Amino acid sequence: MPSVTHEALVELFKNWPTLAAEMLQDALGQPVPTFTEARVADAEQARAAPEVVVLSAMAHGQGEVGEAIGVAFLAAAAGLDEERRAVYVDLVLSSLNAAARRMLEAMMKSGYEFQSEFARSYVAKGVEKGREQGLLEGKVQAVLAVLEARGLEVPAEVRERVVASTDLAELDRWIRRAASAGDARELLATTGS
Repeated sequence: MPSVTHEALVELFKNWPTLAAEMLQDALGQPVPTFTEARVADAEQARAAPEVVVLSAMAHGQGEVGEAIGVAFLAAAAGLDEERRAVYVDLVLSSLNAAARRMLEAMMKSGYEFQSEFARSYVAKGVEKGREQGLLEGKVQAVLAVLEARGLEVPAEVRERVVASTDLAELDRWIRRAASAGDARELLATTGS
């Protein structure tokens, strides 16, 4: 959990973006080049400085350049370790405007072939997770459908337990038991098949 000091500093720099440059120049006497904004929306720049493209998304992702920043980040993400990549993806996606997020989603849905290994693996993980979730939901529905088709009353505690299960083997056992159980509560028995 971030501390109050941390949150205060975040707010301070958010509300006064030039503070760091002013402190370097005024308090420490370090020359700072003039700038109007710091933004990375180019894949090559992003690969060279992935943290800067994340900051660019946070600072400019709600603007017109959100889409370009998002695409640039995908290129940068390929070279990151898994832990940093996960955190940065979350930050970037939450920082982009709705149009930029929709554009990236449309790229994924339209069969766009991502150039970075990261993006390909990230999409593949999402597809696999979706398949697993669909399989679980299908088996949950199968257990309940068999019980209901057989005219058995399904008490709330049995329904809740079945719906809460994330164990495919357990759900398979319950489907088999549902076909021959005399009472829905028998489904949850720990002996037998």
